[in-house]
Amino acid sequence: CCSAVGRVGGRQEVFLGYGCHGFGTILHELGHVIGFWHEQMRPDRDDYVEVLHQNIVEGEKHNFAK
Repeated sequence: CCSAVGRVGGRQEVFLGYGCHGFGTILHELGHVIGFWHEQMRPDRDDYVEVLHQNIVEGEKHNFAK
């Protein structure tokens, strides 16, 4: 399940593989299509929450980059 964030180039593609056809998952990916990032990646994130980096599963740290 993935999509670029915002319009990149001409054609916007949304990839919905096995397990990605739930209503919420599709809405999530469409949010990326229209330019929404994950909340934990917002540039002002540290003003509102504390991310406990030691609790992030190895291989998933890229999901918390600002």
